Amino acid sequence: MKQAKTAKRSGETTRMKRKVKVILTAAIFTFCTAIGGCKAVESKLEPVYEAILQDDSLQEEKNVQASENQEMSTKEALSEKESASASVEDKEKETVGFTAVPAGTVTVEEANSSVGPIRLAGDKKILLTGDSRTVCLYCSQIYDEAEYPKHVFYNIDEATFTGYTNESIVVAKGGEGCSWMRAVGIPNAVSHLEEADALVIWFGVNDLHVASDYINYVNGLVQQYDIPIYYMTIGPCNGHWEQKNSEVLAFNSALTQMLDPKVTVIDAYSYIKNGLDSGLFATMDGLHYDYYTSKAIYEFMVEQVTNP
Repeated sequence: MKQAKTAKRSGETTRMKRKVKVILTAAIFTFCTAIGGCKAVESKLEPVYEAILQDDSLQEEKNVQASENQEMSTKEALSEKESASASVEDKEKETVGFTAVPAGTVTVEEANSSVGPIRLAGDKKILLTGDSRTVCLYCSQIYDEAEYPKHVFYNIDEATFTGYTNESIVVAKGGEGCSWMRAVGIPNAVSHLEEADALVIWFGVNDLHVASDYINYVNGLVQQYDIPIYYMTIGPCNGHWEQKNSEVLAFNSALTQMLDPKVTVIDAYSYIKNGLDSGLFATMDGLHYDYYTSKAIYEFMVEQVTNP
């Protein structure tokens, strides 16, 4: 736009100069006509006068056209810039690594169409389902330390999602417990049975008072599905959530004693507590584990399943 204004001012200056030439030529022509006897001068000046007028008109048209062309180019450049900016914003809105979907509607076909074919590494493929702490495990494998907190709390508030890591297929939702696990979590997880060799469950911190409901349901899964099933004990809390730890211990004790022997219990509680006590592990808010802790818990889980 600035260039268009500059071109316009340049055109105005050119026209002003030509007007001065026309005025001077006209003055000479008039003077010669008035005094008479200047027919020779008159005959020579008249075509010059007409040529200047014609040339001035053509030049003005060229300046106007140049100005319009410049404005058009500027508008096109701005339009391309806005389109590029919109494209960048759209890409930034995309969430890497998971497909957010309404609860109960995750399918293998929908997930694959969004994030591509499943690519899992290692001898065992793990189905992992759980609550917000499971979301933390997933995010520790997808994002770096700086991005981790933002995506953890964003994903915790999202609808059910299916996420993929190198070793696992994760179905999780923050704030959920046994009812959601039965209605959504397990059904969606087992829809991936053809790609998996093990099922890991990590629920309970949101409804510690219904341990018997978890136990009865998981024991039923043993009879229903021909796949190794693992249950991770609930990890401890700290800070203002520390009062939950007595309930956590009672919940874990019930799991250990009452789950079907075919269900392998992974003692995540002791592993995490030792890390917290030694200062190697930490939470972000007393309930959700930080990046390095979640990363370590995930690797611990994979190790327990692949090399029991």
